[in-house]
Amino acid sequence: MIRRIHGYWKRAKFEYSQWRWRRHFARCNTAFHEWQDRFTQSDAQVLLGMHFHRQGGVRNHLLSIQQYSALPVLLVPEERDLQSRIGPAFIKENLQSFFQ
Repeated sequence: MIRRIHGYWKRAKFEYSQWRWRRHFARCNTAFHEWQDRFTQSDAQVLLGMHFHRQGGVRNHLLSIQQYSALPVLLVPEERDLQSRIGPAFIKENLQSFFQ
């Protein structure tokens, strides 16, 4: 009886982890498609990107370029996407296929 309960518990943990992964993946896709819509609607002439660090010199440099540039600049990923929980997964899952 104990083994059967242990098996049920393992199956429940597995199903829960799969559900969490699917939910996370769906959130990443939603965030990416929102960014893609903002990108296509923007009038950006310069695309700066692939900054993943949340602090440091490169990030500050890119933010300064965006702030002081005479041309419209779009960061990839945008600052608010990078600060969210799903920022790294947003890049990893979708952005490579977008640029191809």
